[in-house]
Amino acid sequence: MLVLLDAPDMLLGSAVPGSAPHDTLGTETGSLRLAVRIPDNPPNAPANRIVYAAVTSAFGTRVLFGEAAASGARGAAIAARLLDAFRAGAAHEPELNRVAYQMAHALRGEREGGRELARVTLLEHRADGRLAIVDRAGPVPLQVGYGTARPLAPPLPQPPIGVLNPGSLRVPAHLEKVSPGDRILLHTGAPADIRNGIPGQTGSAPADGLRGLLAAGAVDGPFDRALDRLAARGAEAPGTPLPESGALCLVEIGDPADATAPTGPREVISRARRPRNPLRTR
Repeated sequence: MLVLLDAPDMLLGSAVPGSAPHDTLGTETGSLRLAVRIPDNPPNAPANRIVYAAVTSAFGTRVLFGEAAASGARGAAIAARLLDAFRAGAAHEPELNRVAYQMAHALRGEREGGRELARVTLLEHRADGRLAIVDRAGPVPLQVGYGTARPLAPPLPQPPIGVLNPGSLRVPAHLEKVSPGDRILLHTGAPADIRNGIPGQTGSAPADGLRGLLAAGAVDGPFDRALDRLAARGAEAPGTPLPESGALCLVEIGDPADATAPTGPREVISRARRPRNPLRTR
C-alpha cells in the first residue's frame, strides 16, 4: 500500500525498522516520484535509523537516502542532524558534493576516533536531464526496469560519513544520463554489514539474489506497488535476497523541465515515522 504524503516541495523523515506497519511512503517532488518502504525488524535485532528526504531546489530535484550507523537516542540525534543539514544544504549549495560536506560537518561533534556515523546516497536530477550521484558508502544505486539492474557505481569510492574529517575528501558527483520513466533503486544493508569505518571501502554491490528478483521484473509495472511487489517476492525467494531490516527507496525520473524551482524550495513540510505503541494492534 502506498501512502501519499502531501509534500510537493520537500519530504523529510526518519524511521526505525519495525516501528511502523509495512506501508510504503510516497510523494512526487519536482521531477521525481519517490517511494520509501521501512520494513519490520526481527525481534531483538539491532536497527539503524533510516533517513530519507527529497527537495526541489534551484539546482535540481535532490534526494537523500541512507542510515545513521546507530540505534536508539543516538541514532535519532544523528538522523535529525543529517536531515537538518540536508535541508539547508540542498536549498543553497550549488554542488551536490557540498551538500554531503555540510552533512558531514554537522556531525563533527559526534566523531569518535574515525567511527562510522552514516552511510548515505544523494541524488540530483538536473534540468539538463542528467542524474548526479554522491555515494557515501551506501549500497550501489541500481537503474532498474524491464528486467535489468544496472549498477551506478561511483568511479572513486567514498568512505562513510564520520571516518574522515569533513572536507578532507571532496569527490565530485558522478553523472549518469537518465530518461523520463527510468527508475533508480536505493536500499540499505543489514546493521551487521557496517564496515567499521574502514576508509576506501565502497558501497556493496547488489547480491545475486536481489539481481534475480530485479531480472524477474519485481519493480516493473505500476509505480505505487513496485516496492511492495519487490518485498513480497523477496520474502518468497530462497535465501535472503533482501536484508530483513533493509529499507527500500524507489525513485522514478520525470520531466527534466520540472527538476528545478525558480526560487528554491517554497514551503517546507516534514514527516517523521514515530515508534508505534506496542500495546496497539494493527
